[in-house]
Amino acid sequence: MGVGGVVEEVLPASLRAVGGLVGAVLRAQGAVAPKSIAVVVMDVTTFHGHDMLLDGVRLVEELRDCLAPGLATVIVKSRVMTRHASQVWSSQKFLHLRQTEGAWRECGPQCKVLAGVGVLPYRNTIKQVVADGCKRILEIGCADGASTRLLCTALQGAGVSLSPDAAVCGPDEGWVVGLDTGKRCVANAQRQGPPVIQYALVDGWDTAALMQAAKGVDAIYIDVGGISGTDGLFEALALLRLLEAAFRPTLRYLVFKSRCLADHAGAYSHADLVLR
Repeated sequence: MGVGGVVEEVLPASLRAVGGLVGAVLRAQGAVAPKSIAVVVMDVTTFHGHDMLLDGVRLVEELRDCLAPGLATVIVKSRVMTRHASQVWSSQKFLHLRQTEGAWRECGPQCKVLAGVGVLPYRNTIKQVVADGCKRILEIGCADGASTRLLCTALQGAGVSLSPDAAVCGPDEGWVVGLDTGKRCVANAQRQGPPVIQYALVDGWDTAALMQAAKGVDAIYIDVGGISGTDGLFEALALLRLLEAAFRPTLRYLVFKSRCLADHAGAYSHADLVLR
């Protein structure tokens, strides 16, 4: 880090301790006062010694916190964070780009992660997800099954034949499975039907139980407590990575109802999308 042309060494292992990044950044900010630092350029691998997503995100969040409100842009050199920025989208922005001729360009073959604030943006993705050929869909945190039933209706409207049992689904069939940790929620959802939807009492963090409940998943909808508000970003990112790894290679969409993840998605952009 340069302060008045002087290189200052920082200790990546402890961002906020003596000798850490935050202190160095604040000293740099003090050196240019009353102006503020508007742009930061960083190489995550050089700083941390490795290129890992959660460490990179934490580093960006620390910079945003200590340089607010003047910081406008953080430019990051990181293969992992470049992939992440092309993968995670605000659901509204994603749908707008998909529906605008010439505006959409795939940045990679990986699973797309869509995040919306509230029930409506969460459910507005269903039409596009089904139109993209997803026919085996899991909802984690289904509650009484309102969104799960909408998924079922959309698939049936698209002419998909649904199997009531994901374990014995034929190659041309689809299915809808709703999972929740509340016994009363699952019982209420089952009562409301339709019987073609399969409901089960499963924790969304239990990878083994998830993989037993559903195989060959095309899309997963996630509406769980702890990540739906402004807090819980790192929990949401951990769940994202867990689900993507567990259901690779068939998984094409992860759709979250999560304010913290939607805010996060809105703050990150792939350089190709920004520059073109």
